[in-house]
Amino acid sequence: MRGIFFIIVLFLPYSLWANLLFENLQLELKVKENAPAYPFEFHYKNMSDKTVEIIDVKTTCGCTAIVEKGKTVKPFSEGVIKGSFSPNGLIGTDEKNLYVLTNDLAQSEIKLTLKIQIIPIMTLSKKMLVWRLGDKSTKNVKISILDDSFNFESISCESENFDIKIVYITAKEINLFVAPKSTEIKERNHAVILFKSDKEERAYNVFFLII
Repeated sequence: MRGIFFIIVLFLPYSLWANLLFENLQLELKVKENAPAYPFEFHYKNMSDKTVEIIDVKTTCGCTAIVEKGKTVKPFSEGVIKGSFSPNGLIGTDEKNLYVLTNDLAQSEIKLTLKIQIIPIMTLSKKMLVWRLGDKSTKNVKISILDDSFNFESISCESENFDIKIVYITAKEINLFVAPKSTEIKERNHAVILFKSDKEERAYNVFFLII
């Protein structure tokens, strides 16, 4: 009978032993690429009659910041860990972990997770166009602007060896047609595509290679 009791205790949910019970151990965030800092909150409650000290909250990268790392949590009181995430030019999906360190030996480290979807301002169908020597064909890059506050402003290229034609499909969808004037010699260059909103501007590169 003692063996059966041990097995039952072993497989009881971790939360039953936790003094600090978090409302969520994982948060899902949707963040715009140009967001300076996106706030998040992990809410918790001390379920015990003992005071718990949050000693520190450690992050795994500089893109995640915590407002207040040390706290005293009185019995049966509630609290929140506040922080912010900065995309810093990242695009796509990302996952960041936080580690809450406490003075509770049964719960000395609590792992919290941020699952982040970073939404780009715009997308390019291609970021590099390549021609072989002697090939003067026209190549196409499709631009889709996903943030309504941004508009296409201009495109510039250091090299005069490329003809660039801009065709608007809609106000937020643009086709760039690019053809080299000469492919007799190898060349590496790039075009800068500029987008502007009322508050800021963003630049993206498309690389042109003649190989």
